[in-house]
Amino acid sequence: MRVAAVGLALLVAALGAGAWLLVQPAASLFVVPGAVEVRVEDLRVGERRISYRMARPEDGWQTLLAYRLLHSGWERKQLEPWGNTENFVPAYTRTATVWPLRLDEEVELAGSREYAVITVTRRMRLVW
Repeated sequence: MRVAAVGLALLVAALGAGAWLLVQPAASLFVVPGAVEVRVEDLRVGERRISYRMARPEDGWQTLLAYRLLHSGWERKQLEPWGNTENFVPAYTRTATVWPLRLDEEVELAGSREYAVITVTRRMRLVW
């Protein structure tokens, strides 16, 4: 009886740790070569901000990162209809489903040519 209780507790702990790791976005995909002063901030569970400065701004971090995202299974988020272009922030989404869970991810690429501000959001949902 004790062995079963300990086994069940270990299983619940392992599942909880796995779920926690699943909702914490990895930063390495979003940091491009030439990035310096890299900062990773956890804003809340499942949301992380990655910021860095480019040593050579002419290297263009947004183009390289957009290429990397598109070739890693991310899709460009639908653009708003005409207007509000001065506030436009490029965004990409990706969804993965492993029954009974669905992981929705979104990344926003903000900042300037020299300074990157990338916000990654992950939400896990139960699907039936």
